[in-house]
Amino acid sequence: MAESVLEQYLSIINRLIRNKLNAELKPLNLSENNFMIISKLFNHPGVSQIELNRLIYRNHSIISKQIKRLQNMGYVEMKVDPANKTKRQLFLTDKGIAVNSKVQLIQASVNHWIVAELSESDRENFENILKQIFSNKNTEIQDILLS
Repeated sequence: MAESVLEQYLSIINRLIRNKLNAELKPLNLSENNFMIISKLFNHPGVSQIELNRLIYRNHSIISKQIKRLQNMGYVEMKVDPANKTKRQLFLTDKGIAVNSKVQLIQASVNHWIVAELSESDRENFENILKQIFSNKNTEIQDILLS
């Protein structure tokens, strides 16, 4: 497959997934830009913003803006780390915990939707190939996405 076609397919599929996520998340007043924060904070309560950046591979300014938005919506709260008063920890509020179950269902639904026409074997292969590419490009991912 020609490299330009591969990039084009990946770009189109990425936009398709993002559009589907946005449509599904819209009733929750969330978007593909911020739903992952809720998911990660549910699984990593008390994480710092720097750690959160690394968990979702987004740079600091984007995460700051989305955290502020989620705080204003009542989904996220920031607390002073009792062990280190200069650090801040991020937590979901009760409202954030409640919306997380809906976010997880939407995420699972979109994940299923994008590969629904593939056989089980092809789905496993696809996932394994994505994991391999991710692993092989991890240094570049860290350098580019977290800068």
